[in-house]
Amino acid sequence: KQSRVPIDVTRVSPVALRGDSELIGRALGNLLQNASRFARSKVAVELSEDQNGVTLAVSDDGSGMNAEDRERIFERFTRVDTGRARGDGGAGLGLAIVKAVSHRLGGEVWVESSEGSGSRFIIHLPLPDAQRLPPGG
Repeated sequence: KQSRVPIDVTRVSPVALRGDSELIGRALGNLLQNASRFARSKVAVELSEDQNGVTLAVSDDGSGMNAEDRERIFERFTRVDTGRARGDGGAGLGLAIVKAVSHRLGGEVWVESSEGSGSRFIIHLPLPDAQRLPPGG
């Protein structure tokens, strides 16, 4: 499905990533669909790698969410419908899938958001073992 807002990918860098590419694609697709649904005018994707792992972030410039919603947004069947029509949303499984994929690949996912300022969903995954730097170096 095509996004209704532009998606900025200028902060996407090539990375080495361990894991099932289909699962990773599904998680990214769910984050993009979610961000596109909430965005006012744009979505941004960031992908980078450092000595601690790979970080994928998807941001929107939508209405954001309160602290209570940030705590429960990754639970199955949770929908945060503030500022949008109920018919625009899904079943509340997309972010639960993102969490499951992140954990299956040895990583974690979280959201940074506050009401009125949009949301930024971050997945952090470990580097493949062969590419990890030894402590201190």
